[in-house]
Amino acid sequence: MDVYFFSEQSHYPAWDKFDGMLRGDIPNKHGDPDKSSYLLNGYLDLYQLADEVGMNCMVNEHHIASTCMNVSITLTLSVLARITKKARLLGLGSIITNRPDPVRVAEEYAVVDSISGGRLDMGLV
Repeated sequence: MDVYFFSEQSHYPAWDKFDGMLRGDIPNKHGDPDKSSYLLNGYLDLYQLADEVGMNCMVNEHHIASTCMNVSITLTLSVLARITKKARLLGLGSIITNRPDPVRVAEEYAVVDSISGGRLDMGLV
């Protein structure tokens, strides 16, 4: 059995400042750049810890959502490819149908796979 660590990478400090639906409706004015930096680096540390204890890593992406700050699967995977050693890296939910250049998407994944030494798995929608 394969076990994967996953985090939505939320910007939860903004939740208390907003009364509406959390997924996709929180204005940027509620985001704090310093807290975002702290949180994003903390989430990367968690993925690195998951690798150290023998877990694999899975990332997804959402846009304009305080419930998920990850806006690019390949961006996060490229960092994880560099800071992890053994974990399989799964990018799940990369939307290819609305990308203007699918070859570029394939190139980005190929670079991540190369950096990781062949540890990349991917799921496209």
